[in-house]
Amino acid sequence: MHAFGAQGRALNRRLAADLGLRELLVPGRTVNDLFAEYVVQLAMLAMTVERIMTEVYTLMTDEIGEVTEQLDKGTVGSSTMPQKVNPKYVVRTISLAAELRGLASPALETGRSSHEGDSVANHLLSSVLDRAVPLAWRMSQSFAETLTRLNPNPARMAENLSRSKGAINAENLMMALAPMTGRAAAHDIVHHVLEAGCVSDLATADDITLHLSADEISAALSPALYTGDSELIALEAADVARALAMRLNPAADA
Repeated sequence: MHAFGAQGRALNRRLAADLGLRELLVPGRTVNDLFAEYVVQLAMLAMTVERIMTEVYTLMTDEIGEVTEQLDKGTVGSSTMPQKVNPKYVVRTISLAAELRGLASPALETGRSSHEGDSVANHLLSSVLDRAVPLAWRMSQSFAETLTRLNPNPARMAENLSRSKGAINAENLMMALAPMTGRAAAHDIVHHVLEAGCVSDLATADDITLHLSADEISAALSPALYTGDSELIALEAADVARALAMRLNPAADA
């Protein structure tokens, strides 16, 4: 930039504007921080995608079975066990996300360049970017396609919830007791009943029935009545996602 004399700063600003970037306060050949940050941001995106897909993968196991993938006709579910239908799309997305996430460390290495132009850092940076950008694109496409192929199984979800016979809602019962007994005492009451007997004893334990009616105990132990703000949060998150999608691609408004 200095080679252009007094026009150097203006050239810097115009070039940045043409590329949709902000002007660098201290331009320099050794500053790879912005590129490293870009790859790290992609790696963090991969971390989020991987976390979501890993949760989905867990819910797909035969033991849980709350989600399935819609596979194309003729797809072989398992090469060895005819009763199994192994997921295809979610595992591919997890694999791509894991590979992209792994590029965060070499990206940070590119910021350790010398005080002048450093070919080592530049070669590494080029290699990392050449891998990270296509990977991010493929991962995002795979993630989007996987989401369209997921089939939730509400009946299996209800079945899994019912297996604890209400114990999964012990916290809610504790909080219903807390205004009368204090939170610590309510915790101990519920804990000791479950420790000494079974879930059905919660409806008859003297320390509980002294404060709550049978209907109140039943309601407190119902998973359907203990979802908090989950529905509201999901709807708000969907609104945020739609707004962001519209901002990124206004032509996609449908």
